Amino acid sequence: MAAPIINTTQSVLGYRQWQTFAFQPWASNSPTFWNSSPLPPGLTLHLPTGKISGAATMPGVFVVSLIAGNADGASDPVIFTFGIEPSGNVRPSGVLEVYIDLLTKLVSLNAQNFGDANTKDKGPLFWTKRGDDLVFHITFLKGGVVADIDLAALRFALKELEPESILVDGHDWRKVGEGEQTAFRLHVKLDSPDLTSALTNYEEDAGTLFNALGEFEWIALNNYDPQVGPPFLRNTTRTFLVEVARDLIPDTL
Repeated sequence: MAAPIINTTQSVLGYRQWQTFAFQPWASNSPTFWNSSPLPPGLTLHLPTGKISGAATMPGVFVVSLIAGNADGASDPVIFTFGIEPSGNVRPSGVLEVYIDLLTKLVSLNAQNFGDANTKDKGPLFWTKRGDDLVFHITFLKGGVVADIDLAALRFALKELEPESILVDGHDWRKVGEGEQTAFRLHVKLDSPDLTSALTNYEEDAGTLFNALGEFEWIALNNYDPQVGPPFLRNTTRTFLVEVARDLIPDTL
């Protein structure tokens, strides 16, 4: 069998920002794996089949190079253009697209590049202020494939330093989507007295802030058969940094 050849007559239709869709490229000679250059933010590539799916979070024209391969080699790259139109149906500004790799336990804001994922040895993963509402849109990935996990609990916590007490603890969550569209929404309110007190340790004339330690925790149903271990399994991400600043505008709601 020869290396795959991607069909060049295929085209990607125009889609709108936040619109969920799927594009299945086709190649001859039974490809067993696919790869691509970076996709539009919000889209993921299913490596075994080449299916591209999700909801693009940013409008624009994105040029993507696809290859397909099998045991006999890889195809020549083929360019596909994704046109994502702006949409008035936007998520709240506080929503953060977060990806968690189940194998490495890394947290990233880019599903295509966990090599730049944040750990406590790098810079902050994101920036926020005391009093803010954070809504995480969390996608779990395993080998680049979206994982539909049967969760019983999902939490996000911030600490000032180890082993200090937790400053922020958010566990208000719900599942959205199924299969390849599975994600989880988690709300966190940064208004605890402990966080306010911690910020006073970093008082400055032109900005009061510090790098807090962040972590996600999830508890999933142990549905392996035969079951080994407890009925529910706890897992956590690697620790990462979140830059937290003092808010200037007092709470009014």
